[in-house]
Amino acid sequence: MNKFNFKFKKAEMTDAELLFAWRNNIKARQYSFNKTELEYTEHIEWLKNSLANKNRHILIIENDELKIGVLRIDIINDKLEVSIYLNPELYGQGYGAKILEMGIEYAKENFPEADELEGKIMIDNVASQKVFLKAGFIEKYKVMAYKLK
Repeated sequence: MNKFNFKFKKAEMTDAELLFAWRNNIKARQYSFNKTELEYTEHIEWLKNSLANKNRHILIIENDELKIGVLRIDIINDKLEVSIYLNPELYGQGYGAKILEMGIEYAKENFPEADELEGKIMIDNVASQKVFLKAGFIEKYKVMAYKLK
């Protein structure tokens, strides 16, 4: 079987436990903008709001055997922002770039008026930077921050 024989489905509340486990995995949080471990009730509230938000699309990526990861596309003003995270058991196996390729196609089909799909990555997340570059993304700018506390 081709491990990249992916399909996607829109996330539902029945996916809450899976999404929660993946999002709270220490490897995922290491490179997340929000590194704190979420409480399940917080996650449920976020998921309910996200699924009701017409400007957010959350897709579960899977093949015939496995749940692979999550692709999220947010409409922010006139831009699209993409975010992915993988089943922690599948890190480093080439799935990230394929999921981003699916995200690009999904964006083209579902948002034909959009000019650009953007991904924000932590500066120390070199693996994700490589995945985005492999999928055809280019580095546009960097955000500099000064820690006040």
